[in-house]
Amino acid sequence: MRISQSIGLNTLALRAAPALLVFMLAGCVSAPLAPRLTAAQRERLSELPLPYSVGVAPYVHPVYSEKLTAVLKASGVFPQVAPLGEFKRPPDFVATVERNVHGTAMIPALTILSAGVVPTVGEEEHGVVFSLAPSSRRSQKTMVDASYRGTSTLGWAALGFRALPGYTGTDPEQSERFRKMLAYRTIFALNGKSP
Repeated sequence: MRISQSIGLNTLALRAAPALLVFMLAGCVSAPLAPRLTAAQRERLSELPLPYSVGVAPYVHPVYSEKLTAVLKASGVFPQVAPLGEFKRPPDFVATVERNVHGTAMIPALTILSAGVVPTVGEEEHGVVFSLAPSSRRSQKTMVDASYRGTSTLGWAALGFRALPGYTGTDPEQSERFRKMLAYRTIFALNGKSP
């Protein structure tokens, strides 16, 4: 092998290393899914959609109100969900973010240095916590806590967890289980007791 070929291969390896690292880490993540609903809880979902329009109030950190808008739309709980400012007439309810729910900031140094062999494991919270209040009586809030905690894993060990029924390799808040949990907890908060 000539020196120029060797230098070319080394340059190619250096350029490919960041992409390979991102690929390895992105492909080796597991996160817990939302808890499964019981049969009685699933039965309550037949009440959907609830006949209300919902405007999502802007939040000091817009990412959280945008997330709330997106997950409420995806859940199918209400036929109309949009940012509050988009309504020409007041919606039936105003949804307001009540608590920031986010993952845990982790620096996977050992996972990166070991190319995923040494996993990074951490307890994280997923979901949304918000209130619903009639537009005309914004102080009469009904709290909805659609959050849960679980262990997330980064590294090759995550592949094993992803094979288990309660885990995913994608965003758990995009899963059907999360949408159903959000729908049930919203129905329960607005319409009373759990079966």
